[in-house]
Amino acid sequence: MFDFVDPPETRTGFTMRISGVQLNRPDMENIATDLGVEFRDVLVKNGILTVYNTSKECQAIIDDNALVTFVALALEISPEDISELKEI
Repeated sequence: MFDFVDPPETRTGFTMRISGVQLNRPDMENIATDLGVEFRDVLVKNGILTVYNTSKECQAIIDDNALVTFVALALEISPEDISELKEI
């Protein structure tokens, strides 16, 4: 009936500050699709984007040090507009 959702403390991911754009639901859906994660694994609050690494595709992107590039492409912004990348 309900999908199991991992508690946030068991998931790993990254946070990053996005400058020059106000993120909305379609932006977050684009990021989730491009990274191969569920929509619930992409959160935004106060200009800080959180992406939880919940797929093999996303892990491959992280392993290639391409997370910022993929997020920038999904948002159609420059990678320079993304800062403060932190692992959580």
